[in-house]
Amino acid sequence: MNGSMTPPGTLVLRRGLERLRASAMLKQSLLVFTGSMVLNLCNFVAHAIASRELGVVVYGGLYALINAALIAALPAAFVGPV
Repeated sequence: MNGSMTPPGTLVLRRGLERLRASAMLKQSLLVFTGSMVLNLCNFVAHAIASRELGVVVYGGLYALINAALIAALPAAFVGPV
């Protein structure tokens, strides 16, 4: 085998990766994914700080209110796309 020959499939893989890099859908999906991860990290930090500052009882009440608002918003999520 000659050293200048490329393994079979390398060219196909390279073309596929170039198409993937040029994909607008991939770029937008990466933006949404990154935004979601940053938001989740901020949410985690906010809950960690709130739990330390408020104490167990008050934070439990706050978390119950957050969950009640989430449950109340569920019907709107089902009706929204219609």
